[in-house]
Parts: sequence; C-alpha cells; structure tokens
Amino acid sequence: MYFIGFDIGGTNTSLVLVEYNDNIKIISVNKFRSYANSYKDEINAASDIIDSWILNYNIDRIGVSIGGPLDYKNGIILEPPHLPGFWHVNLKSILEKRFNVPVNIMHDALSSTIAEWRWGNGINSRNMTFMTFGTGFGAGFIINGRPYINDKSLEIGYNKLSIKSGLNYDYICSGSGLNDMAKIYGEKYAVRKSMEHLGYLLAFLANTFAFEMAVIGGVFTYRYNEFYPLLYKKFRKFSINDMKILPSRFGSDIGVYSSMAAALYED
Repeated sequence: MYFIGFDIGGTNTSLVLVEYNDNIKIISVNKFRSYANSYKDEINAASDIIDSWILNYNIDRIGVSIGGPLDYKNGIILEPPHLPGFWHVNLKSILEKRFNVPVNIMHDALSSTIAEWRWGNGINSRNMTFMTFGTGFGAGFIINGRPYINDKSLEIGYNKLSIKSGLNYDYICSGSGLNDMAKIYGEKYAVRKSMEHLGYLLAFLANTFAFEMAVIGGVFTYRYNEFYPLLYKKFRKFSINDMKILPSRFGSDIGVYSSMAAALYED
C-alpha cells in the first residue's frame, strides 16, 4: 500500500511518499516554503509532485497535517492564525476532488503526537503529550494507549497566561513569539520567560493526567540542552508527578513523520 503525506506548516511544507506493508519505507520526500496566504497557491505548488506519485503508484490515501483550529468531522480548516489563506476552507473536499484519492485531515500537533508515539521517543508510552514549538504552539495527547481525538481539534495554545495578560501559549511558547520577545526584551529574558510558562503548563498536565512523558519539537528540540534545565526547574516546582521531558526524535523532519501519521492512522 502507498500513502502520501502532506504537511502544511506556517513556514514550511513537506510532501512524503510512503510504502506501508507492516513496515514503513519512505520512497521520496519534497519540501518547500508554505504559501500561508493562499490555499490555492499551496495546492498548486504541491500538485505536480502529487500527480506524478499518483500516476506511478496506487495511492490509498493522502494524509494532511496542518495547524488548527480544525473541524475534523467535516475536514474544514477554521481560523489558524499562521495560515490566514486557509480560513474556512473545506480542504478535505477540495483535495479529494482535485486528486480523486481519499484524504484524512489531522491537526499537526495530534499527528506529530501519533508519530512520536508510534516511531519516535514516545514508543510504548501509554500516557504522553507531544508539543509543537514551531511557528505556533500546540499539543496532542495519548491517553491509556490511544490518541485523544474529538470532532474538533485541541487548541491548548489559545489559553491565556493569566486573566490580565493578553498573551497566550501560542505566542510565548513558539519560535515566532520567542523571536519577537527577544527583539524587545533580549534573548536571555525571552528564553527564561518562555521556559517558565512552558514548565508551569507541563506541571499542570502532569498533575492532571499523570503523563509519563512529554516530547517537545521545533525550537525546543534544536536548543534542548539550553532550554531543558530552565524548563525542568519550573516544572518540578509545581508538579507532584515527575515525567520524562524529551526532544523530538525527528528534528526538522517532524513534518514528514507527522503527515505520515495522518495518512496511516485509522481509528
């Protein structure tokens, strides 16, 4: 069986062709800058590659991993802040009509969670979370050995830091937000505040769900040795439950594996 993964990030896009027969074989990977302001331009940029794969392989399904919020049930992209050109687009319907192949749409945080759980640093974990730390911030959960999936996507990044603060986790725990804060307050302050808030959030999740593991991607993965001590100090201050906090196994290829998970996953 052959599947196509299509990861649409706020900054970069990944396309992957996968053969799956008990084991996974990656046949081809292509990456390009995302067309965040136009879903039509994004699809046009991907079409030649996808068309060639469909022509040469019997494709069973296309899996799309994309930032939310999403309407899973109907395959509609709602209002992702980092993809303004995709607002209220029924991407599932559009792609199925364009390529005549079944399409599965999944929030990139959830599909990344499944990828780390199946093939990455979360293998054999029954209760874990994966967090993106890229253009935006999101999270997915594995609870009692199964991905937690609802009709609409989880949007942990939209939670405000406090009643008075206008900031949310999507800002302070993302690469783009970190860069903005560093320009205003300096790099050292920005990193410290980001890790303090992320540590508090992880403590809340560890206390609430007793997660045994958290895997964090994006900027956190690249700067793990710098970020982890600051994060863990705040985490242990507020958490009664300890847990492993690890970088993503996949690094800059998280989008590749995330879209593979979206393509292969069947509830």
